[in-house]
Amino acid sequence: MDNSLSSKKKDPEEAISYFLTDHISRYTAGKFVTLLWSLLSFYLIMSYQSNLRAHLIATRHEKALYTWQDIADHASRVYVDQSQFRHK
Repeated sequence: MDNSLSSKKKDPEEAISYFLTDHISRYTAGKFVTLLWSLLSFYLIMSYQSNLRAHLIATRHEKALYTWQDIADHASRVYVDQSQFRHK
């Protein structure tokens, strides 16, 4: 009876050698490639989404004011930087 139980026990060195064999390392390359593709796709999707958000949130610029008539037709107040004018 003791002999049958001891035959079922495995040697610790055999258990360690199980994890050091090539059957685990052959999947490592596939996992690494999968990880790289998933990171690449993640960054591509995030950059697309952030660009889309920026374009949807951005405000449209108003037409530039070049003449006095453009200033008069402008609906809101126009602020003038007085440092641009030369005083004599």
